[in-house]
Amino acid sequence: MIAETTFESNRTNKKDGTYLRTTKMITHALFMRRMNYREICDATGLSQNQVAGRINELVKKGFVRACGIDNSEKGHPKKIYELT
Repeated sequence: MIAETTFESNRTNKKDGTYLRTTKMITHALFMRRMNYREICDATGLSQNQVAGRINELVKKGFVRACGIDNSEKGHPKKIYELT
């Protein structure tokens, strides 16, 4: 069910321009500096789910890569991403 919903949502987003807009927002934020998911969310105003989905796609396409680990905050270490 979730996979079907996500697939349908992605298809809709690609048609109405949301996909492109969120991708541009994320790449613009990463152009400024390296960031983890939370920092990208804060910089763009996007939800963590939106950011995670777009980052995963950008990594698969080779536009973004994980470049380090941030251990400065409590909890699990966070991957830091940058444009390639």
